[in-house]
Amino acid sequence: MNFKLYVIKGKENAGKTNACWKLLQKFKEHIDYVEYWDLRSSNATFNLDRQVYVNTAGNTCDFVVIFKTKITHKKIAIISAGDEAWLLKQDIFHVLSKDVTTIVCCSRTINRKNSTVQMLNQHFKEHIMWSKDITYTKDDILKAEYEEEIANTIYTQIIK
Repeated sequence: MNFKLYVIKGKENAGKTNACWKLLQKFKEHIDYVEYWDLRSSNATFNLDRQVYVNTAGNTCDFVVIFKTKITHKKIAIISAGDEAWLLKQDIFHVLSKDVTTIVCCSRTINRKNSTVQMLNQHFKEHIMWSKDITYTKDDILKAEYEEEIANTIYTQIIK
């Protein structure tokens, strides 16, 4: 397996999923085609202002997407769900079966048995090109800035 892994880490509600949506928006104009799309919510609606799908409670929905870019012609996957180790591992192997060369995923910072952090370090450590904790804050303006910073950093590294 030859692929690069970019990991957005953080506490619950830190903005990991929002950062993934912002990253997807950055690629939007450069997507050649979408090969796979899985919105992890039922009864979701698209919020035009935020450019994300939200559930009935107004929370941002997790997703998995595989697309090929016009810029680098790479197949890229974004996996925003990173709460359960078994599911994240399954998602990573699924996107790898589709010849993805770059994966962006999320992981909770909780470092305990069966955590996503431990699973990533145990099975995919040699593929991690970049990993950073997103700063947790309850301030919506700061939170949006942190999400944008993470999305910009990953986008810049991938399109090199």
